[in-house]
Amino acid sequence: VYTTFKILEAGGIETNKFLDKIFKKIGVLPGLLLTKSALLIPLFFVLDYVHYSAFIIGIAFYTWVISHNTKVLININK
Repeated sequence: VYTTFKILEAGGIETNKFLDKIFKKIGVLPGLLLTKSALLIPLFFVLDYVHYSAFIIGIAFYTWVISHNTKVLININK
């Protein structure tokens, strides 16, 4: 949430069209909180039913997103 918010605040562009529409409709921070909550809250109800490899893939993807956003944020602030 932090890196995405800072990038968009600095003039970056959201490349996910679905998120971009949400951000334009309700704002970036509310949109981020809404979408993260919509994904994370149901996750707690299915923890016992999902194979651990799905979580590994999810963690790897989210780690990539944070890494990518950090690089973009560093380049924006140069």
